[in-house]
This record gives sequence, structure tokens and C-alpha cells, in this order.
Amino acid sequence: MTTPKYNWHTAFFAAIQAELVDYLDVLEFSQEHLLNDQPLRMDVLIIKQKPGVKITKNIASHFKEHNIVEYKSPQKSLTMRDYLKTIGYAYIYQSIARVDYKKITITYVCTRSPVKLINTLNNNPLYKVSQPHPGIYDVKGDRFPIRIIESKSLNADDSLWIKSLCDNVELEQAAQVMKNYAFINEKIHPDAYYHIFFEANKNRIMELMSMKDAKRVSKKDSETFEDVLVKLNWHVKWITAGKAEGKAEGKAEGIGIGVAKVIELINQGLSPDEAAKKIYEEQAAGSV
Repeated sequence: MTTPKYNWHTAFFAAIQAELVDYLDVLEFSQEHLLNDQPLRMDVLIIKQKPGVKITKNIASHFKEHNIVEYKSPQKSLTMRDYLKTIGYAYIYQSIARVDYKKITITYVCTRSPVKLINTLNNNPLYKVSQPHPGIYDVKGDRFPIRIIESKSLNADDSLWIKSLCDNVELEQAAQVMKNYAFINEKIHPDAYYHIFFEANKNRIMELMSMKDAKRVSKKDSETFEDVLVKLNWHVKWITAGKAEGKAEGKAEGIGIGVAKVIELINQGLSPDEAAKKIYEEQAAGSV
């Protein structure tokens, strides 16, 4: 079976901003930062605009003024080749930006356990690897301070957005991501994150939306999980089930019925894709 291709990197760019939302006035984020006019680019560059501010967030407590982040999607492993490539990027960036190497850090974020890489580093007397927190490894021995983050081992209370950027999210985490939509939407533009989150975790999201005690995004808000899907226009994409864009737009009330109908069909035992296809066919026939 072919593994679906999702734009994990764009979602990660939103996730790391969400993780560091308390420092948005201090940090400047750049996605796929070009190193020169050739196709060499870093996944994320984060520049601390106020050098004196200390970042206490667990994943970024090592940050200096210029911070290079390499992200590996859930299906990919972090290898020694990736490790060395990003160090090379750091040297190039140092030269082009004319930055003191002491002001640069490198962070690798991966979902799969980087066991082979960690073992390779530990077996080399030039390196020293420590683990200050679950899922976080600090590497000493290279020119730049280096941190390796294994997202699946992070504490969800501390790193909800990065930990949940996967295709097998836990139900409790999914609920927290949904409940935080309104809050994070006021700070950054998280739509890319939510689209990937929904696509990669369809069954989990539908299970969550079918739970009577997990309907509300916030106790203080009347907004529901279904409302979030509608705001992001994700329900249209899903209900069309791969059909041409715009064919199932229909009336606003029809769309609302469609979301509720999907939940009903899920509860009847249909898969999300089967439910989506049935909804599309009914809308196309004018029966919904």
C-alpha cells in the first residue's frame, strides 16, 4: 500500500511557531531559508531578535541568536548523512551571514527514534551525548551546540504541537490540538498544520468528534470541533472524496449536514473515506 504524501514540513513550520508562541515578539521565523542562489536551503531558520532574552521552552532552551532547524517527516529517519549535511549548512550560513559561530545552534527534529545515529555518536570519543529531558538529546563535540528532538517521546503538556505532528496521534492529544485552535489562531497562521493533522489522523478525528463529552472546542466557547473543520474548509475537501474541486460545495446548510452525516456514518461502521464518498454521492444526487 502506498503511503500518502503530506506536506509535513509546512505543518512543522506552524508547529514550531505554536510551540514558541510566547516568544513571537523575540523570534523571527524563516521557512526553507535559502543559503545562496543555488538550491541549498535550511528547513527553518529562527533568529532571536533580542539576544538577551532567555528561552525557557524545553525544545529551545539552547537557542542563541541564529538557530537552524532540520525536520524529518514521520516516515523518514534521521541519519548521519542528515546530521553532517545540516552542519554543512551551518558553516555556509555562518560564512554568508558573517555570523560568529558561537551564536549559531543546530536542532534536529524527528519522529522515529534516532537510535542508530545516537549510537554512532556515542561510540565516537569526539562526541558526548546527554539526555536532559525525555525525547531531547544534546550533543557536544561539534563546532555548534546541537540538539536532537525525538518528537514522539516528548511530553504532550510541554510540546503538544510537535508531538502531535504524526499519523497516529493519541485521542487525548487530538482533543487538545482541537481545543487550542481558537487560541493559536490568534497568534499565528496554523491552517497548514491543521490540514495535515486532519489528513493524517482521519479516523482519530472522527472518533473524537463522535464523542458526546468532547464536542466543544472550549468550555467558554460555543464552537464545536465540526465548526473548526468548516472554518478550515477541510470538510469540503474530505466530503468530495477526491472529486474535482468545487463539485460538492453546495449550500451552507448542506455542508453542515454533511459533517454531521459523516459522524453518523462513522458510527455505523463506515471508514472515513467510505463515509466521505457516500456523502458526496448523496449531495451530487441532491438527497442531502
